[in-house]
Amino acid sequence: MYELSWTLRSKPEWQRKASDPDVRRKWRQDALEASTASDAPLTEKMVDNRHGRSCSQDFAWMPSDFTVDSEGAVKLASPYTNNLHPELHRRLYRSIE
Repeated sequence: MYELSWTLRSKPEWQRKASDPDVRRKWRQDALEASTASDAPLTEKMVDNRHGRSCSQDFAWMPSDFTVDSEGAVKLASPYTNNLHPELHRRLYRSIE
């Protein structure tokens, strides 16, 4: 998810394009198609949960990658979580994991 977010935000004029429903539709389709070859493919629901279009009582959008080992232990794989400085919010990073 982190990689997808970075790829989209690296596009020229991405903020303007993100407000265009046709462009968002294309990005959504591209993301779903590209993720089918992944070890952890995106689902329709994951993609649709962006920008407040739907809400979950059980899950929240966390723009970071996580790994889950065979025992079910979760570890933050991304080096950074939006708006949380790794040093200033070290305790929160541990809580997220």
